[in-house]
Amino acid sequence: MSTLAIDINDANLIVADESGVLAMEPGYALVNGKGVLTGNEAYGQARLRPRESSNRYWEQLSLSDGSTGLDGVANTAQLAFAQLEDLWKRYGGPDRDALLVVPDHYSREQLGLLLGLAQECSMPVRSLVNSAVAASSRPYPNQQLIYLDAGLYRVSATTLEQGSDVLVRAEQAIDGVGLASLMDLWAKRVAELFVLSTRFDPFHGADSEQFVYDRLPAWLQTLQDDDRAELRLPHGDKEVTIEVEREQLLGVASGFNRALVQLVAQC
Repeated sequence: MSTLAIDINDANLIVADESGVLAMEPGYALVNGKGVLTGNEAYGQARLRPRESSNRYWEQLSLSDGSTGLDGVANTAQLAFAQLEDLWKRYGGPDRDALLVVPDHYSREQLGLLLGLAQECSMPVRSLVNSAVAASSRPYPNQQLIYLDAGLYRVSATTLEQGSDVLVRAEQAIDGVGLASLMDLWAKRVAELFVLSTRFDPFHGADSEQFVYDRLPAWLQTLQDDDRAELRLPHGDKEVTIEVEREQLLGVASGFNRALVQLVAQC
């Protein structure tokens, strides 16, 4: 029997086996008349249908009624189940078991709930592994190990003690700050640059706003490799293009970066 690893991080759930990474998708869900869409499919409609979308259900995993804030779904566990079941249907099977890589801040109740969801998916779980421990498989003698993790609405720094085994010593975290807020800042900055250069405001309509979020990861990757990049968005029957320098977006992340530095300094 082969093992499938599933890393539970709402910014990017990762599915992998011994051959490598099989899938990466964000913790997004969209409730429609036919059921619940999750992952990239839900992310691609989040700006178009915000009242039917959620991306906090892994962070706030719970059976509490009304915890999703969405009509037709009683709690966040239902959304988490929908995504977990979809992943297992696509990549699991009768010849596999699962290793779940879980956030350090999950409570005992949340870990039990996650195991219950896996059982409902007919997913045999071999073990639960702390995400910080899972990331520190290589030895670093006489070095202090700090695991820095970022989710959609939370960043954390975990101090590890490494001997014959790896132990979690302490976690420092900032709640309410994460990659979702950072992506929002970058998206708004891109929209401002389009307005300044072309007078076209991508945030004026839901369709063009969604295009910004869809293309933002690729734009950021280009600007990581090059000093400048051309950003293109559809507008009517034409395409609007602007040129952006890396420095024009770097400044937006300064507050987020300072928070990370302060977080690590507390360890």
